[in-house]
Order: sequence, then C-alpha cells, then structure tokens
Amino acid sequence: MPDFHVFTLFVAFNTVLMTLLALNVSRVRIGQRIPNGDGNSVPLKKAIRAHANGVEQVILFALVLLALTYQAKSPELLMALAGAFSVARLAHALGMLVIAAGVEQAQDLPLLEQLGFDGMTGPGVKRTDQA
Repeated sequence: MPDFHVFTLFVAFNTVLMTLLALNVSRVRIGQRIPNGDGNSVPLKKAIRAHANGVEQVILFALVLLALTYQAKSPELLMALAGAFSVARLAHALGMLVIAAGVEQAQDLPLLEQLGFDGMTGPGVKRTDQA
C-alpha cells in the first residue's frame, strides 16, 4: 500500500495557505469597503489573483503528487517535489501581496506608494470608486 504521509502534509500545508489567501481577500474587501466584485481596486485584484492562482495550480499539482504516490515513488522524491512546489507557492503569494494594513491618515498614502506597497487598507483609505 502506498505511503500517503507526504501527500497528506502537502494537502495540509496548501489548504492552510489557500485559506490564508482567501482570508486576505476578505480583509482587503473589508478594508476598502468593496462588498462585491473588485471595485477596480488594484490591491483587491492582486489579492483575488493570488488566491485564484493558488487554487488553479495546487489542485493540478496535488493530482500529480497523488499519481506519483500511487506509483510508489520514493518518499524523498515526493518530499522534494511537494516541498519545492509549496515553497514556490508561498513565495509567489507573498510576492504578489505587499499591502500596508491599518493606514490611519490619507497623507501617508504617497509615501507608502513610494516605498513600493501595492495597496493600502484602513480608515485613511477611501474606496477607489468614491470621490
């Protein structure tokens, strides 16, 4: 019988990662007061894209890993593939999401943009579709 330890760890780690990315979408939505759609908000679009990209890729790779597990490939190979994929997914998600949370004053926005933040949330940020 195949050993599913690596597959189980892969599924657990990536489930946590996808849940955190989904919660991030909700956090940005709430922070920017955008209940539906993306409100043409770059930070929200990035959060949605980071989550969706993970969903697209994790499911496919999980199927590949499951097939390799059933073929009784070496646990070292499975761990190397699952680990490399998971680290790459985490790095990709973090790279897409450079957001300043809890911005108190609108006057801080230009400095945050200059520092390279992709988006900001908080009381000092107005919705993008508001004047």
